[in-house]
Parts: sequence; C-alpha cells; structure tokens
Amino acid sequence: MSDEKAKKMAIEGIKPPKKDDPAYDYVGVLLEAVQSDFKIFGEGLEFVKQKVETTFEELGRFKEETAENFARVWEKFDRVDERFNRMELRLDRIEAEVRSIKNELQELKHTLTNKADVEKFQELEKRVMKIEDVS
Repeated sequence: MSDEKAKKMAIEGIKPPKKDDPAYDYVGVLLEAVQSDFKIFGEGLEFVKQKVETTFEELGRFKEETAENFARVWEKFDRVDERFNRMELRLDRIEAEVRSIKNELQELKHTLTNKADVEKFQELEKRVMKIEDVS
C-alpha cells in the first residue's frame, strides 16, 4: 500500500493493516478486485457511451429524414390543395351553367305549354268556323 493511501486512511480515521498482519494481504486482494471491477465498469461505461453516441447519431439522421419527408408531404399537399381549388372553381362554373340550363328549360316548358294552347286554340277556331259555315 502506498504511503499516500495510508495517509488518506489515517486522515479518515481508518488504520491500515500492518504488513505482517494477515489482513494486509486480504486488503490488497480486495483492492485489486475493486480496481479490476472499476476497470471492467469503465470499459462497460465506454461501451454505453459509444452506444449512446451511435444512438444520437441515428436519431439525428432520423430527424433529418423525417424533416425531408415532411417537406415532401407538404409540397404534395400544396399541389393537391391547388388542384382542389381549381376543381372548386370549375365546379362553380358548372353549377352556374346548370342553373342557366334549368332556367332555359323552364322558359322552353312555358313556351311549349303556350304553343300547345295556341295550337288547341287554332284547332278549336277551325272547328268553330266549320260549324259556322255549315249553319
């Protein structure tokens, strides 16, 4: 055990075992085991650190890809929206045309009804004239 460690233990109130004490070897073995465990822990921590860095890199790429995908989706959405607006205008024009055609049909119906009445009137007039001629 180094003198520095012994001083630290003395400051903390822990008395280091003496070299001829059987606990001295045991404490040395324990310290080596702790050092080995810390080394293994450090290696594991390094692995975790690398894994976290890799995960963050992948997450960054995923975020960029997602942003690009959203940009493409918005572009397509804008194009669809433009097409929808054009179709809406066309539909409005078609509705106006249909209204106009309906009005024309109403007028034609009225005209045909009147024409039928005129034809009936003319036929009746001819019959009346025939009756008058006969009498």
